[in-house]
Amino acid sequence: MDPRVDRLERVVERCETDLTDIKVTLAGVSERLKHVPTKAQLLGWGLTGAVLIVAALWGIIGTLLAANNAQLASEIVKSIAK
Repeated sequence: MDPRVDRLERVVERCETDLTDIKVTLAGVSERLKHVPTKAQLLGWGLTGAVLIVAALWGIIGTLLAANNAQLASEIVKSIAK
């Protein structure tokens, strides 16, 4: 048999093995990518978190201002009653 043909057969066998390895690797990458969040999901989660933080701060500030307003109102009533 011609040595060039033998060499070519070995090269083709190595290529088949390499292609099989590449297919397995790509399947693994593809499976991992299915579980990665999209940019839209990350943006949604970030905006939701920001809204929750702002709402909590708004509630805290509102509570503090209400307490301060009640104190000021009582001081005004006291000064008027004098």
